[in-house]
Amino acid sequence: MAGVEIDLGDVEYWLAGCRECGFQWKSPAIDERRLLECYAASDSGHWELEPDSRQRRFDVFCDTLQRHAHGRRVLDVGCSNGAFLRFLGHEWQRFGIEPSTSAAQIARERGIEILGAELSDLNESDVFDAIVAFDVVEHVSEPMPFFHQAFQRLSSGGVLVILTGDTSSLAWRLQGSAYWYCSMPEHVSFYCRSALGTVGDRLGMQELEYRQLCHKRLPLRRWASDMLKSAAYVGGRSVGGLGVPTIRRWVVDRRGPSIMSAKDHLLYVFRRP
Repeated sequence: MAGVEIDLGDVEYWLAGCRECGFQWKSPAIDERRLLECYAASDSGHWELEPDSRQRRFDVFCDTLQRHAHGRRVLDVGCSNGAFLRFLGHEWQRFGIEPSTSAAQIARERGIEILGAELSDLNESDVFDAIVAFDVVEHVSEPMPFFHQAFQRLSSGGVLVILTGDTSSLAWRLQGSAYWYCSMPEHVSFYCRSALGTVGDRLGMQELEYRQLCHKRLPLRRWASDMLKSAAYVGGRSVGGLGVPTIRRWVVDRRGPSIMSAKDHLLYVFRRP
C-alpha cells in the first residue's frame, strides 16, 4: 500500500452501498491509523516526482480554480511532492497537507508551505479561498468529518475541488466490486455525483461543477487496449470462464484489469455560500 507492506490478515472484504445516495464503501473498514502509517513511510517518488502535467490534467485543474476561486490562497490536501502547486505558479499562495514525510520535504523545497499531515493539524485561523483534494477522499474511511473540516477552512465563497473515482461510470457499473479501483487496499470510500450532492446538502454547500473524465490523458492505442481487455474480462466473467480453470483464474477469481483511459473519475466543485 503506497509502496509499503501492510498485513491485513485473513479478512474478506465486501463492497457495501447506500441505496439512497449511491455512496459505497469497503467493509469491514481498514483502520485509518494503519493507512496513515503507510502514507507517512511511503517514498517521495511513489506517485511520481515529475509527473507529466498534461497527462495528469494539471491544466484542467488550474482552469477550474481560475474560473471558480475568488481569491488566490489555495490548500492542496494530499499534495504529495507539490507538483500541482508548483504548476499553479507564484500568483497563488500555496499551502499543502501531506502525510508522507519525504514527499512533504520535497514540496517544501519547491516553495510549498506544508501545514501538517492531516486536515486536523490546521489552526482555526487557517482559511483558504480554494481547497483541492485530488485522489484523496477515496482514502478517507469517515467522509463527513473530512468534508466538515474542509468546509470550516473555506472562506466565504470559497471552493472545494474533488477528484476521485466515479461509481456511476460505465466501466465501474459493468464490473462492480471486481473493479480494479476498489480492490486497492488504500481505497476505502467511493463516490458518485449524488453521493457528493448529499455531502453538499448536509453542509450547506452548492454544486458548481461536475464532470466525468479519465484519470490520465493517454494515446488512442492505450484506450483501445484498455477497452479490449475490459471487454474480454466482462465477457469471460459473465459466462463464468466457461468452466475452464485457466480462464476462471483470469476473469472470475481476480479483480478486473486496470483501465487508466476510461472515464471513471469525477471532478466535482463545491462552493461555500
